[in-house]
Parts: sequence; C-alpha cells; structure tokens
Amino acid sequence: MLGGYSMNRQMDEAKYFFDNMPTRSNVSWGIIIGGYVENKQFDKVFEVFNEMLLSGETPTKLTFSSVLSTCASVASLEKGKDIHGKILKLGFHYDVYLGTALTDMYAKSGDIESSKQVFDRMSERNEFSWTVMIQGLAESGFADGSLSLFEEMKRSSSVAPNEFMLLSVLFACSHCGLVDKGLEFFGAMESVYGLKPKERHYTCVVDMLSRSGRLYEAEELINSMPFQPEANALAALLSGCKTYKNEEIAERTARKLVEFAEKNSAGLVLLSNIYASAGRWVDVSNVRKLMREKGLKKSGGCSWVEVRNHLYSFYSEDGTHSKLAEIYDILELLRSEMMASQSNFFNLQSYPFLLVEMIWDFMGIICCTGS
Repeated sequence: MLGGYSMNRQMDEAKYFFDNMPTRSNVSWGIIIGGYVENKQFDKVFEVFNEMLLSGETPTKLTFSSVLSTCASVASLEKGKDIHGKILKLGFHYDVYLGTALTDMYAKSGDIESSKQVFDRMSERNEFSWTVMIQGLAESGFADGSLSLFEEMKRSSSVAPNEFMLLSVLFACSHCGLVDKGLEFFGAMESVYGLKPKERHYTCVVDMLSRSGRLYEAEELINSMPFQPEANALAALLSGCKTYKNEEIAERTARKLVEFAEKNSAGLVLLSNIYASAGRWVDVSNVRKLMREKGLKKSGGCSWVEVRNHLYSFYSEDGTHSKLAEIYDILELLRSEMMASQSNFFNLQSYPFLLVEMIWDFMGIICCTGS
C-alpha cells in the first residue's frame, strides 16, 4: 500500500497510512522515505529519517542510500557527513550501492577529495560507481582527472562505457579545451561502444565547439542532427557567438531558437545580450518585445545556505523573505562594525570604504533577490 501510494505521487495518503500502521519495520520506514525521495519532497525525507532513528529502528543500507541521494540533491554536505558517521558507527562496509551513494553525495556537495577516498576504498565497483566518480570529477573542474579515470576503467575493469559516462567524458573534454579528443570520443560512441548519441551528447559537442570558437562546425553539426536539436544546443552556439562576436551565425541560430520560445527564454536573453554588445539597440528592443508577447521571463535565481542543519532558501521571484527585516538589521550592524574598523586601520586609504559599500549593496541584492 505504501509503495502504491508513493508510485502514484499520493504522499499525503501514504503518510496517513504509515502513521496508522499498528507496527512498522525498517522496510516500511524505508518505503516511506524512498517515496519522499522519488517525489522530491526532500525536507520530508530528513524529517521521517530522524523519526526513524528516534524510534530505535536501524536503517538498512537501501534506506541510507536513499537519504544520501537526498543530501546529494540539495548539496547538504553537513547532513551527508552526519549520515556517513552513522554508517560507520553501525559497522556497514562500503558495498557497491552504499559506496556509490556516498561517492555521489560527496561529489555533488563539492567535497571531491572525500568522494575519491570513498571510491578508492570500494572493494567492488559497477558501471554506476565509475559513472558517478567520472561525472563528479568532470563537474567539479577536474577534467583531466575525469579523463584519466575513464582510461583507467577501460584498462582495469570489465565495465563497458555507458551513455552517461560518455556524456561526462565529453563534458570534461569541453572544459579542458580538448576539442579533437572530444570529437574522437563522440565518433567512437556508435562505432566502438555501440551507443547511439542522443540529443544531450550532440548538445555537449556543440558546446565544446562553440567554446573553442569553431562556430561554423557547431552550426553544421546542429544542421546535421538526425533529430530536432535541443534548445540548449542552440543556446550554447549563441553563447559562443556572443563570446566571439559572430552576429551572422547568431541571427541564423536565433531564428531557429524562436521555435522554442514557448518553452525556453534563455536563448532569447542571449541573443538580446549579443545585440546589446554590438550596440544594436533596436534589435534588443525587438527581442525583448517578442519575449513580452510570448509571456517569457528570464529564469529566476535561487540560492541557499545551510545553518545548523537547516536549509534557508532565497528565490528571486519572491523579492521578499520572512526574516528580511532581521537580515537587514544584521547587515546594518555588520556595516557599522566594518566602517569602524576601516576608520581605525585603513584611514589613509580610500579603497576599503568603497569595498564596504560594494559588499553592503551586494548583500542587499542577495537578501532581496537570492541572485
């Protein structure tokens, strides 16, 4: 019953059923926690997991893996470390599932060293373990390490590359500037690994070519795709056009991107920026008018900070925060203290005063918009 409610996204009914069960096992606890994970109700995951611990029930490895995936989703390193400590206290070993979950949590929370340590200690690794580590290194800026690990996997294991792994490899090549090597991997996907490239693989290659200034090749690849290109591929090419100031390709790409205007505003924002950098203000006005007609807005920003195991989120759409007045009071106090320190220690130089003013303005923007 719990599984059925969860699969049908009826978590209120699932929780009511769970609360009225005469007895519960670690399996039933695991199912309700897994349901919240699947439905992305991450606050509830931590809440129910804490209830489970207080009840004296010992989580299974599967339950720990579910909670660790939640920590990875919200990049909550402190909660992840706390759960890691509980795993060690219970004497669980790094099996392939738990080890992979820990590796993923640390990588997505920005602690790539701990992620690598867990990965290295795993006695067994499957394709998911290798994929998580290769992806984690690539997305954390260690592109060379990601490519080296991929080569190590091919040499030392029987695991065959999968589409997610190769997507990470292409991403690494893009951010390393290894365009020719990336194209080699892309060409080998079908001929060597038997994997047909999907839209996101093409998008990654377009981004790779665009970043390196090979805009005509990127445009040609978009035109030769066996399916409709993603809006992100067009946006990547537009971004390259902005960097390398190629208005000709930008306009052709923009015409295609208008077809995606009902769903995606990012490309039109980029086009507007390209026109603005070229001083073409009439075209900027036309693009902005098109966005208004389509009811499109630039995607709102979201930022968050974790304080004492509590996650505080700021959304640019809101423009307000429940504790906005208190935040400004603290900022005013901080500003006063900084001004006093500035007058005492830096009274012969003018730049600290400007720095204080800039920090004040910037913090004010964060509190109001979450940008």
